[in-house]
Amino acid sequence: MGEKLSFSPFFMYEILFDWPDRLINYEYKDSLYIAARHLRLQQFLEAESILLARLSLDFDNQDIHFLLSYLYLRLSRYESFLYSLSELKRLDKPDGAYYCFMYSQYLLQIGDISKLGENLSWLILRSSQFWPLQLIEISYYLKINDLSNAYKLVCSLSQHPATVLESVRLKSSILVLNGQFNDALALLSNASLRFPSHLPLRIQLLDCAVLGRSQLHTLPILNQLLQDFSLTKESLASVSQVRLIQNRSAESRQLILKNRVWNTITPNTEYYSTNLYNCYDRLGLGDWLLHSPFFTDPSSFTQILAVKENLCMSAASLEHYDYSSSVSSVMQEYSNRIEASPINKSPDFVKVKSVCRIQEPLTILWLSSDFSYHPVGRFLYGYFSALSSPIHKHIIVDLNDHGVESTRYLFEPLTSVESICIPRLDLPDRVSDIRNLNADIAVDLSGWTSGHFMPGFLSNLSPIQVTYLGYFASTFNPSIDYWLGDSQLFPDTMQESHTESIWRLGRCFLAWQPPSALVESSLDVPSSPFTSSTGIRFGSFNHHRKLSNETLQLWGKIINSVPGSSLVLKMGESDDPGTFTLLSKRMRRAGLDPERITWIPRPRDTVQHLNQYSLVDVALDCFPNGGCTTTCEALWMGVPVITSTGNSYVSRMSSAVLHGANLPNWCLSSKSQYFDFAVLQAENLSWLRANRHYWRQKLINSPLGNASDLMTHIELAFSKMVKASR
Repeated sequence: MGEKLSFSPFFMYEILFDWPDRLINYEYKDSLYIAARHLRLQQFLEAESILLARLSLDFDNQDIHFLLSYLYLRLSRYESFLYSLSELKRLDKPDGAYYCFMYSQYLLQIGDISKLGENLSWLILRSSQFWPLQLIEISYYLKINDLSNAYKLVCSLSQHPATVLESVRLKSSILVLNGQFNDALALLSNASLRFPSHLPLRIQLLDCAVLGRSQLHTLPILNQLLQDFSLTKESLASVSQVRLIQNRSAESRQLILKNRVWNTITPNTEYYSTNLYNCYDRLGLGDWLLHSPFFTDPSSFTQILAVKENLCMSAASLEHYDYSSSVSSVMQEYSNRIEASPINKSPDFVKVKSVCRIQEPLTILWLSSDFSYHPVGRFLYGYFSALSSPIHKHIIVDLNDHGVESTRYLFEPLTSVESICIPRLDLPDRVSDIRNLNADIAVDLSGWTSGHFMPGFLSNLSPIQVTYLGYFASTFNPSIDYWLGDSQLFPDTMQESHTESIWRLGRCFLAWQPPSALVESSLDVPSSPFTSSTGIRFGSFNHHRKLSNETLQLWGKIINSVPGSSLVLKMGESDDPGTFTLLSKRMRRAGLDPERITWIPRPRDTVQHLNQYSLVDVALDCFPNGGCTTTCEALWMGVPVITSTGNSYVSRMSSAVLHGANLPNWCLSSKSQYFDFAVLQAENLSWLRANRHYWRQKLINSPLGNASDLMTHIELAFSKMVKASR
């Protein structure tokens, strides 16, 4: 078994922090030793029965009260914990190590970081003499995003403290915050094999896989967790996140609501509503979010920034009038943080405020967290694959290491672009690394979407900063100079609020030209499997979040007006029964008969997804949040798209794509015209089914299909931006 444990005067600490394979075969005679071992092995009922029996015989034993407080805190039984803590304080004295450790753990667990910070000097004074308190100190630094001090303290731990499970978990947290997900997964996986009964560890492993966007690991880890523990109150939030990623939105919402009920009976101030808001959005109920206090009473809304950012995106997608003020308030919070950070005090800050290079080539950075099989990464790969003779130096900056699922490797053989990965780090370190690339222009490809780098752009990464492609509204970031698009996204009569200067390209703002390395390039346009006796099949492969009530109402009117027609949507009842039921109810209320819907299963892969377009004759766009990538894919696979041109970027994306494909007549200016045009297509059904290749050829021979021309226009725009800045 190895060397026998040598206990310090606080003997139970050695047991409470040891690995189970070192404890399970030891035979202890003292019942407190046995209780401590039960606690470490997660055998809480056995530990409680021993401790309560001993307490009746020796009430003033501080070891008993310490172990009871440890037990009750672990079980979130806060009333019992606070009683045991008060007894511990009486017996151990207010500044004793026992009391200091348990009280600090409590503050961490309930999320009262400010109070813990007030007692930091008190904590540090004792942690130098009593190593478990060093773990509390590291946790505190992580909570306030001070990775530098957290990392230094982890590295300074002596050999024994550095190898305990709690240290391994803290190291993994630091790795995750640094974007080193694979290293963190390796640490946590090894620890889970050694301590499989430790539920918090197993949940942390799952969260790590989710944050790292690891499709390879997430589901196996989740399935094993549920097999070993079933669904517990502790795992509700993590499991709901996975269900959300799996597009099982209704099930995710149910889990989140259960978690919210649990948190109403515990003083855990760290419960946030991010996933709940995401669920409502993904269920097509984004308009419900506009009743949040964030919009109705902002001063009373105290949720974390991630929640506010999600609400801002929902407001933008619904063309809500309050988007500008809400996103400006989020921007101000970031501004206040950066003002107090070391970023603006660094020499790099002065350097980056200087003007661009006088002579070309310029250095252009393209920043995103989406260099995986994500539309942004796919579009960019197509652009640079088509760019044979660049006039500027281009660098892809990947802000999130996706590991084996990264598509950054696709860019490596290209001579038109370089690539670099700068994953999650302390903001000052990351900003410094990006500034050291000495760019003239930094292009934001994320806006406020997941993995964004708005604080970095706010800190100024280059003399000129541009937002493009990845977001559907103004960022309201005062440090971003230009919003890049075209005349369809930004008409002369543009009414949309923005802080950036508008830059219109002289052509469609994007291009769809899949390179040979992408599966899209090798797929033929599928033929329709239907005969003339089958009525027209309208369809939409847009995400369910875009299925507004107004969209469903208009689709219902179209289907009811065309005998024999049907509507093809993705999602069968078996995919997500809860979402299927909720969506069916919404359809009935909107006048769209679910019996007229052809539900097709969610695809296994991209090939199946694209080939499913064979089941659609005409695609119907959503509003106000319309398609973009789906519009390109539909045309590529032989399906025309009908859209209603709206009043903002989010409702004009499909119009921009269709104009780029030289199909302006498929862009209607009103819902009544949209209806009439859709109904008219039923008369043209035979031609549509016989000429599906027409739409791909139309795309290929248009500006939309010419990525080389797009990059020529974008590089010229960058040159003009620099000249305008001098």
